[in-house]
Amino acid sequence: MPKDNTGRELKFYRYALTRAPWLMKAAWGAQKALLFFTPVHRCRHETAHVLRDDGSTLHIDVFEPRTRRTRGKRLPTLLYFHGGGFGFEAAPHHKKLMSVYAKRADCRVVCPDYGLLPDAVYPAPRNDARLASSWLQKTYGDMPYAVGGDSAGGAIASYVMADAEVTPRLAMLLYPVTDSEMKTESMKKYTDTPVWNAVNNRCMWEKYLANGDDREASPMQMTLPERLPDVYIETAQFDCLHDDGVNFAKRLAEHGARVEITETLGTVHGYDIALWSRLVRACIKKRVAALKKAFE
Repeated sequence: MPKDNTGRELKFYRYALTRAPWLMKAAWGAQKALLFFTPVHRCRHETAHVLRDDGSTLHIDVFEPRTRRTRGKRLPTLLYFHGGGFGFEAAPHHKKLMSVYAKRADCRVVCPDYGLLPDAVYPAPRNDARLASSWLQKTYGDMPYAVGGDSAGGAIASYVMADAEVTPRLAMLLYPVTDSEMKTESMKKYTDTPVWNAVNNRCMWEKYLANGDDREASPMQMTLPERLPDVYIETAQFDCLHDDGVNFAKRLAEHGARVEITETLGTVHGYDIALWSRLVRACIKKRVAALKKAFE
């Protein structure tokens, strides 16, 4: 488990949050600017276009490493669903992370631009996940694959575990959304935390389930398949979704999956936007190790 992030970074953010909110906003803006202007790791980036049944198009970003190790080789694939409360498109730091995974895990990363709220309510994202998974098997099915996602993307990645005809080797779920009931202790405790909190989470679920409360929409209540992949889960300490991740890890383990969980300390939801921090570098190292192990 990564060490408690109690260095200069955390002291700065604690000071900024409690005594100088303007400083926090300035720091967050600087991080976004750095992420936007930092070049993506050496990757080939293409976009695939897949037709939905209604005639609209699902756009899929494909990242492939451009390294000597992978030149001329067939690559395994990570099917990754970005977070954003089911309502926001992939942020710049998501695409940076996609290129990091591709380069360090020697794999292809496929990131669908699934339908978003308020137009695409459940089960539209799940249908997009099925479509992306089917396209992946038709296009790269000769090689193993893993599925992953952060936050709301973790819920969509969980749908792939349940629905895919070919079981992925690994499910990598980062501070995932898993429980529409929202009765956990962390949900009661973290109602005003930065980036994401219980108030945001309740609003998200209400909009996502606009067609009716469907238990299959919630990974904690949905039907699990007989065969599950290995699972790697990360949680944030000061996050209303902390217990979502822990409880889902327990449920998967009880169902027979091999589960590894990393509970990061001193962190809030979306902590891996700080790509240069020691803690995030340690987490990325663990994620890449889990991917490489799965692809072996």
